Amino acid sequence: MISISNYKNIFFDRDGIINSVVMRGSVVGSPRCFEEFIIRSDFTAFHRRIPQDVNLFVITNQPDLSRNLMKLKELEAMHDVLMIDFRFKSIEYCPHDDKDCCLCRKPKPGMIDRLVCEFKLDKRQSLVIGDSIKDIDCAANAGVDAIFVSTDYNRGSVSNQVLAVSQLNELIF
Repeated sequence: MISISNYKNIFFDRDGIINSVVMRGSVVGSPRCFEEFIIRSDFTAFHRRIPQDVNLFVITNQPDLSRNLMKLKELEAMHDVLMIDFRFKSIEYCPHDDKDCCLCRKPKPGMIDRLVCEFKLDKRQSLVIGDSIKDIDCAANAGVDAIFVSTDYNRGSVSNQVLAVSQLNELIF
């Protein structure tokens, strides 16, 4: 068990942490339509245990928008569910692809920096929970701590020096 009681701000990656990833052949992907958007039961259970005074945010790369593989209305429907069913203060998404060289696409820290500024957050009290090296690098680039959730599809993708768990229920407050 790993205590995260020192953190007052948690930035969650979306796909693979909050909702299930979608496998397209051997490729790990994001849901492209509302019907593919399935909230993970371990996230729901974890969310119920988070103290009310902890600020919750979503930061997610959604390049399928710029690739024309997903419509904005589908993404908005997914995010509406998250805002209604959970207590997120904000959901930040990057619609760009790597070739766009934007400042918001993880591993760049743009989404975190924007939320830190908007909500006047202390980075020393902030944590990213993600399932990809981009999430962990984003946290490092923003100057915040991170926890890597290791799964069947991402094992071995980050250094042993990164704090890692195999499931959210290993995190305690």
